[in-house]
Amino acid sequence: MVSDGFSPKTHSGLITEFGREYVLTGKIDPKYSKVLSQMRSIRKNCDYDVLYYTNREEMEPILITVRELIELIVERIFSPNGSWLDAPVITNHLITIPPASRQDSK
Repeated sequence: MVSDGFSPKTHSGLITEFGREYVLTGKIDPKYSKVLSQMRSIRKNCDYDVLYYTNREEMEPILITVRELIELIVERIFSPNGSWLDAPVITNHLITIPPASRQDSK
């Protein structure tokens, strides 16, 4: 978001700007905005509710979507022109760096 000129100061600001800039414009699937909100809610519950527990059934679908979002972000970072629309389609849930984009470790 920073490379697109956005610098939200809060979690809710990030979610709002993400939705406005990427979801409402059709650049990204709305499910990613929803998962950001879900993760924020879970984090708040874990921080402030002493009796809050989560389980695999609750977290697994969320984490799969989060992995997809991370993959999209990585693809955008390494896309030649940095466009969401030019990023390749996700074929799995693994984070991989395209070979042409890897930096030599020398």
